[in-house]
Amino acid sequence: MQNILRFFVRYRIVLSLLLFQVLGLSLTYARSLAHESIFWANVLERQAQWRGWLHGWESYLALEDKNK
Repeated sequence: MQNILRFFVRYRIVLSLLLFQVLGLSLTYARSLAHESIFWANVLERQAQWRGWLHGWESYLALEDKNK
């Protein structure tokens, strides 16, 4: 346990700089166009899957319309 604490104390500047680097990269990615386009592509794909599933069942269950 003391070795772990000694490691954090000895390399605290390097660890804090790495932490800031990771936080900066995550914030940059979260606000980037690539993230937004991937996000909206996933949203639209899920909507298309849901509507396809829903309309598939509606057309399957609308048997009286097909019989007329």
